[in-house]
Amino acid sequence: KDYNISVTVAAGRDMDAIVVDTPQTAQTCIQYLREHRVGTATFLPLSNLHVPSHESTQHLRAMLSGDERFRLAVDIIKLVGDQPEVQKAVHYAVGNAVVADDMACAREL
Repeated sequence: KDYNISVTVAAGRDMDAIVVDTPQTAQTCIQYLREHRVGTATFLPLSNLHVPSHESTQHLRAMLSGDERFRLAVDIIKLVGDQPEVQKAVHYAVGNAVVADDMACAREL
């Protein structure tokens, strides 16, 4: 099943954000963009990201288990390799958003 639109909506403004390690790196990048007048960008410093708690995510997974019409957006996104820092950024962007198979299912939720 194709969830591109659902994941894009869940990620919202962070869909095109650039992930960096620290706020200092973000500041350096912003300064570079200003100096070279190449536009703007949103930066997500990994050291400052707050993701939903493991407990809240597990609680939602438990509530949704057994009903294949619903799933967490973070579980739909497939990453290449084991990259916990990228997983953190993805989880920050989509939070604990739930994706439904269709609008009728979403309305039931």
